[in-house]
Amino acid sequence: MFKSIASRRPSAGLVVGLIALFVALGGTSYAAINLPKASVGTAQLKNGAVSAQKVKANAIGSGKIKDGSLLAKDFKAGQLPAGPQGAPGAQGPQGEKGQQGEKGPQGIAGPQGPVGISGYELVTGPEITIANGVSAQQTIRCPVGKRVLGGGYDAGSSTNLTLNRSGVSNAEANSWFIRVTNNSGADRRIQGQAICVHVAS
Repeated sequence: MFKSIASRRPSAGLVVGLIALFVALGGTSYAAINLPKASVGTAQLKNGAVSAQKVKANAIGSGKIKDGSLLAKDFKAGQLPAGPQGAPGAQGPQGEKGQQGEKGPQGIAGPQGPVGISGYELVTGPEITIANGVSAQQTIRCPVGKRVLGGGYDAGSSTNLTLNRSGVSNAEANSWFIRVTNNSGADRRIQGQAICVHVAS
């Protein structure tokens, strides 16, 4: 029985199967060593098979890069020079008016300031008669505690009456002095006036 098995030759199918097995087990080494030149193309490369570490330094030049394919983000910061400043654009439309905010709390009241002018009073002097072609003068005194701010006279009509002087009296404090000349051709009656007030010190 054993003699018949040992003397039997392997069939053609078995031989082909064994050859295929050996090729499958050692095909990678065989192909790597015996690949013809320029025999590997795009179709033989698996997508994503070539990593950055597999690319030789300075192996890719300008001629290998598609024109217009690089973006600004592909360059290191500061590598791309800034272009000239462009012309200012047209002014945009005015925005809508915003809503009014809520009223804030009332602030603390400040200290009261000094009292200013108060107690306004127009003091009128006694009536005096000025003959034609004559000048007359009068001093109007403010009440005690008040100061004079201004003055003048009342004659009903100032036609042909000349006011020679109107001002603070040089002789009496807080008094108003006037001097009037009558050129009307008749006697005229006038009354001097003084504006008197309280002034806070």
